[in-house]
Amino acid sequence: MTDRARTARPPGIRIRLAWFALAVSLPIVTLLILGVVRDNRASRLDAERRLAALAERVAGRLSQRLDDFEHLLAGATRVVEPRPEAAARNTALLAAIASRLSLSRGATLIATDRTGRLVGWSRLDAPVPDVTLADRPHFVATMSGARRVIGSPVRLRNDTTVWGLTIAEPIPGPDGRPAGMLGVTLRLSMLGSELDLPDLPAGAVVQLQDSTTIIARSADAAIWVGRRAPRTNVVGGSTDSPEAAPVRWGDDVLRYTARRPVPNAPDWHVDIGLPVALVDAPLERDLQTAWIFGLLALSIAYALGRWMSGRIVTPLRALASDAERLAGGGPATRPAPPPAGAVAEVTTLATALDTMALREAERTAALRQAETNARVLFEQSPVPMLVITGDTLLIADVNAAAATLLGWEGKSLVGRTVESLRPAEDLPRWRAMVASLGDGVTHLGQWRYLTRDERTLDVELVTARTLLDGKTAYLTVVTDVTERLAAERALADGQEELRQAQKMEALGRFAGGIAHDFNNLLTAILGQIEVTLDDLEADSPVRQDLEPVRRSAERMAGLTKQILAFGRRQVVKPVTLDLRTVIQEFEPTMSRLLPSGVDLAITCGDAPAWLVADRAQVEQVLLNLAVNARDAMPQGGTIAISVDRDAIGPTEALQAGRRDGPAVRLSVRDTGLGIEPSLQPRIFEPFFTTKAPGKGTGLGLATVYAIMQQAGGVIRVDSAPGQGTRFDVLWPAAPEAEDDGRQTSGPRPALSAVPPRETVLIVDDEEGIRRLVSTALARLGYRVLSAADGVEAAEVAAAHRGPIHLVVTDCVMPRMGGRELAAALRELRPATRVLFVSGHTDDTTLLAAIAAEQAAFLPKPFTPGTLTARVRELLDA
Repeated sequence: MTDRARTARPPGIRIRLAWFALAVSLPIVTLLILGVVRDNRASRLDAERRLAALAERVAGRLSQRLDDFEHLLAGATRVVEPRPEAAARNTALLAAIASRLSLSRGATLIATDRTGRLVGWSRLDAPVPDVTLADRPHFVATMSGARRVIGSPVRLRNDTTVWGLTIAEPIPGPDGRPAGMLGVTLRLSMLGSELDLPDLPAGAVVQLQDSTTIIARSADAAIWVGRRAPRTNVVGGSTDSPEAAPVRWGDDVLRYTARRPVPNAPDWHVDIGLPVALVDAPLERDLQTAWIFGLLALSIAYALGRWMSGRIVTPLRALASDAERLAGGGPATRPAPPPAGAVAEVTTLATALDTMALREAERTAALRQAETNARVLFEQSPVPMLVITGDTLLIADVNAAAATLLGWEGKSLVGRTVESLRPAEDLPRWRAMVASLGDGVTHLGQWRYLTRDERTLDVELVTARTLLDGKTAYLTVVTDVTERLAAERALADGQEELRQAQKMEALGRFAGGIAHDFNNLLTAILGQIEVTLDDLEADSPVRQDLEPVRRSAERMAGLTKQILAFGRRQVVKPVTLDLRTVIQEFEPTMSRLLPSGVDLAITCGDAPAWLVADRAQVEQVLLNLAVNARDAMPQGGTIAISVDRDAIGPTEALQAGRRDGPAVRLSVRDTGLGIEPSLQPRIFEPFFTTKAPGKGTGLGLATVYAIMQQAGGVIRVDSAPGQGTRFDVLWPAAPEAEDDGRQTSGPRPALSAVPPRETVLIVDDEEGIRRLVSTALARLGYRVLSAADGVEAAEVAAAHRGPIHLVVTDCVMPRMGGRELAAALRELRPATRVLFVSGHTDDTTLLAAIAAEQAAFLPKPFTPGTLTARVRELLDA
C-alpha cells in the first residue's frame, strides 16, 4: 500500500460507531422536539378557531340586536307624524313604545320632520329640545331614501364622557318620499353588554369597531370606546385562518386575533384577541423539557457507541492485516484464524475471506470458459455483428454473417475503417452521431451500408459500448431492412391513394347534399320565373328585368350539375355513343368559349369510337378540359383534341379500381404554361386552383376526375413547366355498333288536345316546389292533391275515393322517401304511375331502375313546361 493510500484512509470504525450513535439519537431527539412543537401548534390553532367561533357568535348577537331596533323603528314610523305641532303626541307615543319595550335610559327614541328639527322623543322628564339634525350624516343618508342608517359614534351633548350613536329609519310621506326621520340613539355601553360571553377565555378581549372608531370593548371600555381604531388593528386583524400572524392592538399587546363582520352593519366588525404570551407559554416550557431530555439521550448514546467500538476495533485490525496479505499474496495466502474474544461477525468475516481465496481460482477458470463460449456465439451467430474500436473507428472483428451480408470473405474486413462501408454523403451525419454515443445499448436507427460490389443496403443498427483490451469499443448488430422498407413504401403509396379516394368520396357526398338543396331552390325559382313570364305581355318591361334573373338561375343550375357530377350523385343514363359524333356536334359550343387568340384543332379519325356513357357527362368532360386548356394559355395558343383507341393496362386498372381492357381515348392538349411537378398530385382535388381569386372555382378537373370514376374510366396527365399539358381520358370501349341511333331518345309523344281530367298527387318536402307544380298542373285542368312527405302522401292516397293517375314525388324526404312511397302505392293503387323528381339520389336500386328505364325520372331543376310535358307523356304512354 502506497503512502498516498495510507494518508487517504477513511475514519476508523471507532469514530464511525460514535457517529452512528449520534445519528440514531438525533432523529429521536428531533422527533421529540417536533412532537412538542406540533402539539403546541395544534393548541394554538384550536385557540384561533375558538376565537373565530366566539367572534361569529358576538357578530350574530349584534346583528340580532340591530334587527330588533330595525323592527321597532319600522313599526313606529307608521304612527309618528313628522310635524312640529304633533310634538306632544309624538313624545307620548315614543315614550309609550320605549316603556312597553323596556328600553333603558341607555336608548332614546327621536323623531324629526323633513328639515331635521326634532318633533318628539321618548323622554317625558324634559321638553323636546329645539335642535336640528340637518347637518348630521345619518339624517342626510336617511332623507335620501336609505333604509336603516347607522350613524358614527359621537359624544352625547349632555354628557361629554358618554358616547352614543343613532340608528335611523325614514318616515314615509304621502308622496312616497321621506317626510322625516325616526331614530334610536344608543349609548355605546348598551352594545358593550353584547360583548360579554360567559365562555370567553381568560385574558381575551372583545372589541366592536367600524372603519374608523372603536364602538365597544370588553376591557377598559371607558378608555377605548370612542377612540380612533389603530391602523395596525385595521390592517392586520382581519384574519382568522390557521397560523395567522399575531396582531398588535392599540394597547401595544400582541394578540392572536379573529375578526368577523356584523351582517346587518356593513362597516362594523368584531375582533376577539388572545395575548400571544398566554397561548405560547406552554410551548416554551415543553421545549425546554424536550431539550434537556434530548441532550441526555445524546450523551448516553455517544458513550455506548464508544464502549461497543472497543470490542470490535481490535479484532478487525488484525483481520484487516490478514486481508492485506491475502490481496498481496494471491490465493495461496490463507488468512490467520480470528483472535480470541472476537465477536461473531468478525469470525464470520475471517471465514468468508478464507472461502474467497479458495473460490477465486474457480471463478478465474469459469471466466476463461465464458470468454470461449462468447467467442463461439459471436462467430456462429446468424445475426451480423461488427466490433469497432472507439478511438480509430476501425473494424476490430466481424462474424461470418456480417461478412456474408457485406460480400466479404472471412476476416478480410478486419482492419478497415467502418466509414469505408458508408456512402460519402452519410459520413458527416455518421461522425456527429458517433461523437454523441453514450454508455449502454443505443438504437442508431436506419442507415445505409455499401457492399463490396457497391450495392447499397438499408440497415438498422444497434450498438453497445464495451471494452476490448482495456479500451473502449462498440459491438454493433446489423439488421438488413432493404426488402422491408421497399414493402413499406409500396404500402404507404397504396394507403395514400386510399386516403385520396376516401377524401374525394366524402367531399362528393357533401357536394351532392349541397347541390340537392340548390336544385330544390332553383326549381322553385325557375318555375316561378317561367310562370310569371307566361303571364306577361311580350313587351312588358318586367319581362326585361326577369330575363337576366332566369339566365343567372340557369347558370346556377349548370353549376349544380357540375357539383353533382363531381360528387357522382347525378342520375345518369348511359347509352352507346360514338365519341367522334359527340365532339363534332359539341364543337360550336366549345368554339364560343375560346377567345380569338386560341385555335381549336380536332382530329377524330375515320374509325368509330364506340363507348357506353351519359352524353351530358361526355360533353361536360369536353367542356371542362377545353376551359382548363384555354385558361392555361393567357397569351393564346392551340388546343388539340383527338380521338383514338388505347387500352387500360392491368397495373393502371388495379390502381384505379377498374377493369383493364380496350378503351377509347380522348386527348386534349394545349401549348400553355404547363404544371409544376409539385402541383400535379393536387390538380384533381376539389376547389384547388392556381388561378387568381375570382378566376376559377377549382371544380373543373375535380369534376372530370369524378365523372371518370363513375364511368369506370381513368385519366392521365403529362405536363412540364413551359411545355404545355396533355390530358388523356380513357373510357372502356363498347362493342362495335352499326350506327349511333341509340344515343338519342325517340320523338316525344304528342300532347293530347283534350283538356286533361286526371288526378295527380304532388309529394315534396319543399313547400315552394309543391305550390309551383300544383299551380302549373291546375292551370292545365288537372285535379291536384299534395303532401309534404311520403307518410302524408300515403294517408292522402288512402283517403281519396277516386282514382289517382300519377304521383310526382321527390326521392329524398323526411319520414318516408320516394321509393318507399312508390312501393306502398303499388299495393294500395297498382294502376297509379310514379314520376320521380330529385336533385340527386343515393338510392342505388332506384338509380339502376332509372338507368334501365324501368322508372320515370325528371331531374331538378325543371321548369313547369318541362314538367307538364313529362306528365302528359307518362299519362299518354
